[in-house]
Amino acid sequence: MIDSFLRVLTEDLRLLLKKPVGILIRGRVDETTHELIELLKSKGKVKLIVVGDVISKTITVMGLKADLYITDSRSLRAPVEEPKLANIAERVYMVQNPPGHISSEAENAVKMALASGCTSWIKVEGEEDLLTLIAIAEAPLNSIVLYGQPNEGVVVVQVDEKVKLWIRSIIDSMPTIQT
Repeated sequence: MIDSFLRVLTEDLRLLLKKPVGILIRGRVDETTHELIELLKSKGKVKLIVVGDVISKTITVMGLKADLYITDSRSLRAPVEEPKLANIAERVYMVQNPPGHISSEAENAVKMALASGCTSWIKVEGEEDLLTLIAIAEAPLNSIVLYGQPNEGVVVVQVDEKVKLWIRSIIDSMPTIQT
């Protein structure tokens, strides 16, 4: 049997992660859409990873398709309608991931989805926020990771060696507990 564990978000790391990891496009969804489209078009064909229900819905409404969607049917901790991704995703992973943690189950699902080469959707029971870290750490170089910055806008992360190393150092510094 594979060991299962939870990585735990400490208060120090919580404060560190309040700052956007990439470029913050400020504004409500309707205000950021045009700038986001232009930015994504300028990047050409790259792997696109989207973390969060609102940004996943936004991407699909914009007519764009991500390689990986990670959602938890919540926005700002309140329930929201699940994005309509069933006809888009070729593979769907259902995982448990408690708030403030990264479960080994969810971490492995991100790794498998990125390695699969097909459009994938990870549906999280719990909270998907910290899976952004795993997505950045595991994404191929030059990938784009999008996630919402609560009450501020959308963050665009261009994955490069520097950001991967920084994110990996954060993940590795998270204490783990066996489950």
